[in-house]
Amino acid sequence: MTGVSIILYNPLYIGPHWFKGFEKWLSPQDRMPSKKLKFSSLLVLVVVAICFYAWMDDLINPGSVPHALQRFKSSNKANESFTMIMPTFDRTELLFDLLKHYQAVPYLKQIIIVWQNIGQKPPLELWESLGPHLVPILFKEQTQNLLRNRFLPFPEIDTEAVLTLDDDLQISIPDINFAFSVWTQFQDQLVGFVARTHTAHAKGVYTVSTPKTDRYSLALTGASFFHRRYLKLYHDQDSRLHILVDSIKNCEDIAMNCVVSFWLLQRYGPDAPPAAVHVKPVDMKWLEMKTKRAKKGRGNIGLSRRPGFVQQRGYCLTEFVKIWNGTMPLHYNNITLTLTGKKQPQVKMPNAKKGRK
Repeated sequence: MTGVSIILYNPLYIGPHWFKGFEKWLSPQDRMPSKKLKFSSLLVLVVVAICFYAWMDDLINPGSVPHALQRFKSSNKANESFTMIMPTFDRTELLFDLLKHYQAVPYLKQIIIVWQNIGQKPPLELWESLGPHLVPILFKEQTQNLLRNRFLPFPEIDTEAVLTLDDDLQISIPDINFAFSVWTQFQDQLVGFVARTHTAHAKGVYTVSTPKTDRYSLALTGASFFHRRYLKLYHDQDSRLHILVDSIKNCEDIAMNCVVSFWLLQRYGPDAPPAAVHVKPVDMKWLEMKTKRAKKGRGNIGLSRRPGFVQQRGYCLTEFVKIWNGTMPLHYNNITLTLTGKKQPQVKMPNAKKGRK
């Protein structure tokens, strides 16, 4: 929008500077100052007319603005930006490093920090003293340290897209931009950077593991985009689901994938696409061991490193299916997209039945 502002509001800037590029095309007679002014004025009028036409055309036919002018548009539409939600516990030192990193992310409207350090005031004043900052930070203090707090439907969320990130994860800005562009095309699905798969065993028992092939059925919500509607849907789930997740401090991401899948089945029926779409990051780092407390063995090094963590996840999914009266909502996908120069497979919406089990 900066370039357009200069054109519209400062024509004298265009005249003497822009004219040099066109002067060689004019005859010697036309290179008189009066001719220069006329030519510059004409150029300004042409540019203004193009921009005005594009603006009017967009009012009449939304989305029809020529691609060359699309970048000059300024819009507050809810689906053209996103909100980042990051729960944090005992990682203030690392949190500030991540907040500085994510300040440069385009289309990021705000960052909501779910403050899980019960009884401690969030470091808002300290953060603001390091400003100014491009992206506003909102601390939401919690009264209980619960995993499902990351899925609370905070009233301050006014974007359609939500990006949930763990407080020890640093993803490159190009990767985030790419994943957001994927989500804008598939807004009903969960677009995530880390994929997992489920496996059915005898007697209705399930396990959840890292995929050994290109087939997966879940995207971890520690690094995922999804529609804000799913926050309310997750909040409204059967209390037995919340009790299970709270008691073992695990599986909130599996539950969210199931919530998304159920919504897709309700909307699209038998041809519903899988809940998860995997975007493989080019540059993603787990930074949990970089904190001083973690190096000394006293810090929070992540719930996923606890003994029995993986076994608990299979148990959770088995119990979730029982809560949902024996229905397994998860379906498989085999599409992985990544930010490279190579041609990638196309994701179709809705997906065909062949990807289901």
